[in-house]
Amino acid sequence: MALSFARAEVSPPIEPIPRIETGMHAAQINRIAVDAECRLIVTGSDDKTARLWSLDDGSTPKLLRVLRVPIASGDTGKVYAVALSPDGRLVAAGGWMSKEGNDEWFYIFETATGNILRRVGKLDGTILHLTFSPDGKYLAATLFGEAGVRVWDTATWNLVGADINYGASSYGASFDNAGRLYTVADDGFIRRYGRGFRLEAKSKTIGGKRPYSIAVHPIGDRVVVGFDYANAVDVYSTNDLKFRFTANTAGVRNDDFFLGVTWSADGKQLYAGGGYSIDDIRQVRVWDREGRGNWRDVPISHGTIMQLLPCRDAIAVGAADPGFGLISPAGEKRLWLEGSKPDMRDKLDENFTLSEDGSKVRFGLGYGSENPVLFDLAAPRLEDQAEAASSLTAPDTTSLKVADWMDSFAPKLDGKPLQLEEHEMSRAVAIAPDTDRLVLGTDWNLRAYAKSGKRLWQKPTPGIVWGVNISSNGKLVIAAYDDGTMRWHRLSDGEEIFALFVHPTTKEWVIWTPQGYYASSLSGDQYIGWHINKGWEQAGEFVTAAQLSKHFFRPDIVKRAFDLVDAKQAIREAGLLGFSLSDLTKRLPPRFRISNPKDKSHSDRSPVPIQLDMSDSTDPVNSIDIKVNGRQVTPRAVRDLTPATQAQTRIVNVPLEKVRTKFAWSHVTKRGRARRI
Repeated sequence: MALSFARAEVSPPIEPIPRIETGMHAAQINRIAVDAECRLIVTGSDDKTARLWSLDDGSTPKLLRVLRVPIASGDTGKVYAVALSPDGRLVAAGGWMSKEGNDEWFYIFETATGNILRRVGKLDGTILHLTFSPDGKYLAATLFGEAGVRVWDTATWNLVGADINYGASSYGASFDNAGRLYTVADDGFIRRYGRGFRLEAKSKTIGGKRPYSIAVHPIGDRVVVGFDYANAVDVYSTNDLKFRFTANTAGVRNDDFFLGVTWSADGKQLYAGGGYSIDDIRQVRVWDREGRGNWRDVPISHGTIMQLLPCRDAIAVGAADPGFGLISPAGEKRLWLEGSKPDMRDKLDENFTLSEDGSKVRFGLGYGSENPVLFDLAAPRLEDQAEAASSLTAPDTTSLKVADWMDSFAPKLDGKPLQLEEHEMSRAVAIAPDTDRLVLGTDWNLRAYAKSGKRLWQKPTPGIVWGVNISSNGKLVIAAYDDGTMRWHRLSDGEEIFALFVHPTTKEWVIWTPQGYYASSLSGDQYIGWHINKGWEQAGEFVTAAQLSKHFFRPDIVKRAFDLVDAKQAIREAGLLGFSLSDLTKRLPPRFRISNPKDKSHSDRSPVPIQLDMSDSTDPVNSIDIKVNGRQVTPRAVRDLTPATQAQTRIVNVPLEKVRTKFAWSHVTKRGRARRI
């Protein structure tokens, strides 16, 4: 089969795009996938990355690769779906990969290198789910809207199956061991595809109108279905797709739901999780006797549980916190990793207060007011502040008649609806000091409305807006976002002035303008950087702020941007308006790894020759230096090497002297980069 598209393709942005990087996802995890041996797990997130992790040892998964798809502003690049080939060689990643959310592609990454091997598409709908067949010969994708399902042969990447006769979006698909494919969709149907991926059977679900996920029992005679907006977990026969039974959901509220469902590898236990919570902790319910027996609830995460998968004798779990890992058959966490970002949920009322001019902000690094800190831009510094300060004010939510603004699709002003997009949920509100306008934070946008209800401006956001406040002088809007940032916006037009990120554990911080100029604590600039697109066919590059600190560490510009309420004007005053970040990122610091010695066995000798493998670098041979305890160590010419070898190998003498193991082999190899001379 072939699909043709006449419209010319627009290249991804060439300007570097700021991103947060802590070594873990900075936004909710949407999907996970594991290989057949349960050695690897891949996670896909709204932070526009997929990440490959090792499950072999330790108490937490170990990050192996960050897989960077091409991205743009708004939703473009969000990874909604991932799949891992059974042999662990390939990762498929897809989601919202175009500007308009149509003409979509997904990417095939090589796990050994992190390179993109191919781009597969085009498709007429956003990809919501990806899954490999157990033998790895096929890959299936389900799509948004009425675009249905597609299947590819992974040897040739030819399209070998398609069904576009769906009535709504499909979020779930699963193969059985015989190669048959099962899907569910928001149109309320289960579908089974047989030889040639032709539709063989179709049945209406019983437990809810929006079946979300589906999993096949190991012996292949039944499937289990989880639902969105319904608390049912239903089991159907694979032979005729007839309803067999529903698992016991006693004690589960009617408005709770089970998005993720799976069987254990031996089929003896049934697992389900989603929005079902006890004391704000999302639970996985485990049933014995293949779903017909006794049940128990296991507390897992604060965020919605998005997916469950069998993983040898364990169950792999992906949650929106972000968090993921393995739980034992009984439900205990065996291997678990949570996000390294502030929890910006419930930044409302006294949980989010400002000074009169907006230069000081008090908020919790945890949920609501948990672990409260005060950031003072004038200093600049971050300090713990357990007690609320009377000089700081909470957002005004009562001076205008704003109703139904909290977790609502239909906020109102003076009884009249405020215009939102379909399915856009309102989360937070703040009223300006002169009461002539209000600012509304939603799942997708920061919006300002006049007191008449007329929309004044709208800005797309990096995540859900969990809190909004307006400075008493009426100049600034500060918003708390799901990606862990606080962002200062100009009240008059919504223009972003700068953003703040605080690591919740180290409490290192960094504040930066959209143009890349920043101020930070001692090591705070390691947590932000820029994604650089390399076109549609290659994986994106990432460079940290720390690597470009010589050019972009400018606390003076950040401070002046605040004074002027205008970052561009501050840069203009500094004489840098004509200078672009892309001017530097065209010549990135070289990649390298230490190829010899491979351990610390030479740490008692000084100097120690170090051999660097620069085979992945496109930079000139001599454009590398290493700094050890602040001392620059430059390359030593190696005259007896051929030019080709010189492009791959450099030898530097590193004087260890007293530093010994303090010369961190791990520091160099973890960062994987050297500083440019």
